[in-house]
Amino acid sequence: MKTTINFRVTCDVKEQLEILSEEYDESISKVIRDIIIHNLRRRGLLEEEEREVFYINLSDLDLSEAVTNKNFKDDE
Repeated sequence: MKTTINFRVTCDVKEQLEILSEEYDESISKVIRDIIIHNLRRRGLLEEEEREVFYINLSDLDLSEAVTNKNFKDDE
């Protein structure tokens, strides 16, 4: 569940948030949300999300046909 939090920041903080927003191509709201979540996790107030990680050894795959076949289509 999400909730809305309103607060004020100084102009220099707003400028830094705008820079981060442009750098990461995200909204200022998303940047602030990520900062808050990171800070809560770092302080131990919010648990880390479990993530599944898949490791693939690309040397085991033969992609030569897919790369060289000019008739290859994504919808096949």
